[in-house]
Amino acid sequence: LDSIQEAVGICRKLNATDPSASRPRLADSLTSASVSLAALRRDDEALKVALEAVDLYRQLARDVPVVFDLDLAQALRNLAIRQERIDSYDDAFKSIAEAATLYRSRADLPLKFRAEFGKTLIVLCEICSVLEKIDQGRNAIEESLLAFRRCEEEAPGAYLGNVAGALTH
Repeated sequence: LDSIQEAVGICRKLNATDPSASRPRLADSLTSASVSLAALRRDDEALKVALEAVDLYRQLARDVPVVFDLDLAQALRNLAIRQERIDSYDDAFKSIAEAATLYRSRADLPLKFRAEFGKTLIVLCEICSVLEKIDQGRNAIEESLLAFRRCEEEAPGAYLGNVAGALTH
């Protein structure tokens, strides 16, 4: 965590002098910090940092969507997980649904992002389950399974665990 916090501090300094060049690195560092804080059960801090990362990625995606919309989707999934951890399920649902929409908007998803889309749909399914949105949850898990099976076709053996995970939801 110390090295990530140091990286965030450096990126903040760079962002103060040249935001257009350093904003992506700051957003990425904040996402890493959020994950690390959550692992230490510092959930409120993790949520605050995740919100800041999403705000930065929103700015980036607004300026250059083709480059940053999938990064925004990943940051939104991280945010949804943080919101879920503090039992803010309605906010988590909004965040994860937005992430899924961003992935769906890209017909040309590369393999890596197709797998991330599958993971996003699993989180969506889990949140739907808590909110008793049974049909939406079922649709999400079916779509996740399809995404992982397509990944498995493209890279045999690499995504079997993900396929199995989707099947058990």
